[in-house]
Amino acid sequence: MEDFIRHQRVLLAAITLFLAILAGKAQDAEQFKAERYIQQNEAQWAEAASKGDTAAVERILADDFVGVAPNGSFYDKAQRPQHHHRLEPRQQY
Repeated sequence: MEDFIRHQRVLLAAITLFLAILAGKAQDAEQFKAERYIQQNEAQWAEAASKGDTAAVERILADDFVGVAPNGSFYDKAQRPQHHHRLEPRQQY
């Protein structure tokens, strides 16, 4: 009887470990997808901003977008600055 209980505990521990590994793999895949989505949109945003393509920026921004201006004030999608200046290649913030 003790062997049976011991085997049940080992089996339960193995199943729990297996499920934890599967959950971690699924989480990693979702995080990778989210990171790739963000990177692609950042690249599209940078290209659109450098070309002054406000339509692309409008498409990229979520309707509930909230930005922070250099002076610390907040603005939403409708209030965002409508002009984009071309950045010099070495200009940094």
